[in-house]
Amino acid sequence: MSDELDQSELRNRVIYALFSPAAKISQSFKIPLSSLKELMEVAYFHETKKSGLKMKEVAQVMDVSMSKVALLSRALKKNFTDENLDLPRRIEFMLWSGAQTSAKIKQVIPNATADEINDALKALVVEKKIVKERKEQVVQYALNIDVDRRVWDSWLAKVDGLNNVLRTVGDAVYARFFKSDPHAFARTLSFRVMPEDVKVLREFYENELFKLIVDLDAKTEGEESAVPLSLSLFWAPYNFIDDQDKEE
Repeated sequence: MSDELDQSELRNRVIYALFSPAAKISQSFKIPLSSLKELMEVAYFHETKKSGLKMKEVAQVMDVSMSKVALLSRALKKNFTDENLDLPRRIEFMLWSGAQTSAKIKQVIPNATADEINDALKALVVEKKIVKERKEQVVQYALNIDVDRRVWDSWLAKVDGLNNVLRTVGDAVYARFFKSDPHAFARTLSFRVMPEDVKVLREFYENELFKLIVDLDAKTEGEESAVPLSLSLFWAPYNFIDDQDKEE
């Protein structure tokens, strides 16, 4: 049996694998197939819209009628759209390269209004994710790397974090399976630890890995060859969903 797959078959197998977590959680909550299908349709429509396609182009890509596109658009606006949800994260990513003025941030993110960016900056300062600095009469915003900035303290923060984790997963999958990009990396380790030692993983992230990332990023200042990367790190009890379903 050949180890090579036809490109269309590989594509289908990869997408099928990506559906698996959603299907598993849906089964755990006994979500009807019709509801799951509706969610998938809206998510697909949302992605096509975010890529800048016009409604007619969306209909062509999704191979549906214009009336279906209009229906999906209404469902998205009613239930899921928050165009500013990604804005704070985009600002954080910008500030990795160094402190920036609000004017510079607005210049780099032209598709957000000045008020939206100002609101996002205020929220990030309140959440202590960034700090305001005054240098030579100029106010700049800088990333606050001295605090644990990944505490998920609300459903909105949790969903925002989930979106970013899955975006990283999607980029890694596409880069590794379809582009053979050497900068993409993925490994999964399954192992056992004592309950009291789980905190050792968090301490390693906070004291070692995060510090390494900050140091590596600092070396890229002024370097045009620097490669922008996204890293997601997470762990959970093995087969947690299956085990929970068995207990119930």
